[in-house]
Amino acid sequence: MKTDSGIFDGTQTVIGHGAQADVYSYHGYAYKVYRPDYNPEWIKFEKAQQSVVNETGLCNVRYYDTDDLYTVKMDLIDGETLEKKMREGFAGGFDAFATGFVEDHEDGDAIGIFNRYEIGKDWWVSDTWSVGVAFAYKNLFVIDDDDGYYEHNKSSRHTISLLFRLTRG
Repeated sequence: MKTDSGIFDGTQTVIGHGAQADVYSYHGYAYKVYRPDYNPEWIKFEKAQQSVVNETGLCNVRYYDTDDLYTVKMDLIDGETLEKKMREGFAGGFDAFATGFVEDHEDGDAIGIFNRYEIGKDWWVSDTWSVGVAFAYKNLFVIDDDDGYYEHNKSSRHTISLLFRLTRG
């Protein structure tokens, strides 16, 4: 990534990488340095959007112009970076789906609903690959349509799973 904007004196620290820019900590501010092939109009648009967000009071990070068209100066917020939190964060979630299916129901008028709860952890082993492990619990129950009236037929299934994953991101 280009850092020859004339702004830095060599004491800057990289605090984030993205597809379009790198972010540096330098003298109490954050500097977002975009790739030289990035459209400058998009940078202007991002700064305008951040200004609107600031007016709402939802975010206190301000953007400042610099002498380099491809470098934006921002307020630096102490704490862990989003990149670090994503790399060290846990996977978790809740899924709820309903699907019609035919299983032990000759008329086919049944709905299966399941809830899945998952908690796990992913570790980034390179810039693009992570490995993860998770535990999941799934509860499936069936609602049957006998005589045109859906009712729970006490056909529940419970599953506990140990999941391993390899992710390219």
